[in-house]
Amino acid sequence: MVSQRIYILYAITIFISSFLLFQVQPLLGKHLLPWFGGSSAVWIASLFFFMTALAVGYLYAQLLSLLTRGTQILIHFFFLILSLGVLYRHSLVWPSPITSELVHVPLLGYDPVLGIVSILVLSIGIPFVLLSSTSSLLQLWYGHATGREPFSLYAVSNAGSLLGLLSFPLIFERFFFYDIFRGLLPITPTL
Repeated sequence: MVSQRIYILYAITIFISSFLLFQVQPLLGKHLLPWFGGSSAVWIASLFFFMTALAVGYLYAQLLSLLTRGTQILIHFFFLILSLGVLYRHSLVWPSPITSELVHVPLLGYDPVLGIVSILVLSIGIPFVLLSSTSSLLQLWYGHATGREPFSLYAVSNAGSLLGLLSFPLIFERFFFYDIFRGLLPITPTL
């Protein structure tokens, strides 16, 4: 039987992964806006990438669920190490592990949609797919370990997503990112 501490560990991990999904999306979309003129194409291409990556993460979790538990853990551990390696390599070259500089990323010609999607695939593709699979995998593993449906963990995942979605514009963008970007963006007087 899974103890209450194990349940709390599952719940915290699922909450954090769902929360981070909705922190990364607006952060990277906002990071790309100045490079492509702040058009709606940035948001649409970003939305396309994130919805596709989310579906790939769910598909990955579904395909892993067909394997034995030991094989699932080995494959997932391999991709986690690969993801950490990608983030580490990015941190050596870019300002942060997920936010590139324009000069470091091929834009695939002058098509902004292909440029946006290529930047997102290169910068956050593998980590985002793994992050999007976390809730599904942990809910599956909890269900197998306890023999019960993890309905409460679905609610925890939804609460993390909702809090992440609401907290970015209301808290993080307003108080944290304003201070960061205030010193980086030149202020030009309007005539």
